[in-house]
Amino acid sequence: MPGLEEVLFYLRGILQLIRHNPAGWRNLDISERGVSRSFWAIAWSLPGMLVSWLSWRSTYIEFGGVGDTGALFIFRMAVLDLTIWLLQIIFVAALLVYMKKAQHFKSMVVATNWLSVPFSIYSGTLSALQMLAPGGVVLWWILMNIGLAGAIYASYSIYRMMNGITTGPAISLAVTTLLTSLILTPILQTYLGVSL
Repeated sequence: MPGLEEVLFYLRGILQLIRHNPAGWRNLDISERGVSRSFWAIAWSLPGMLVSWLSWRSTYIEFGGVGDTGALFIFRMAVLDLTIWLLQIIFVAALLVYMKKAQHFKSMVVATNWLSVPFSIYSGTLSALQMLAPGGVVLWWILMNIGLAGAIYASYSIYRMMNGITTGPAISLAVTTLLTSLILTPILQTYLGVSL
């Protein structure tokens, strides 16, 4: 598992890409080994994800949700998030193939995996605030949407920094990432029995 120093090195590269500096790619390992190691981002994202799952569980109970709300509920939330994580990669990869830009597949996987870490921390922090101060719904909603907008812009910027990908295709790739989550999350929530 990559240590903190290594992860921060990757994240500095991600930040450079978001700032439209292609030099950020030098901080990312886009070899086959680097692609495999980038999935350790899931482990680094788990603390933030766990807080988000607990927050959703709290809301689920508050809204009168029925069924198991213990470990099985958390397991279902994990299945949901990890499924969305992988489907986003699959759908964006399919779009890259359609665009005849399949050579960027490894770069996409590595960059988007590590990008998930700071946004998982951000989401987890907001979820913790929601549980500690449930009255601040409006502020939470504003901050969550700021985070969503930031994630879209970050994704767009990373795709834009891939050689040969112009503004239009970069927007399409970022929107695909967003729509995968927005459309499939409620479907999977219903299927897994964790919808409100």
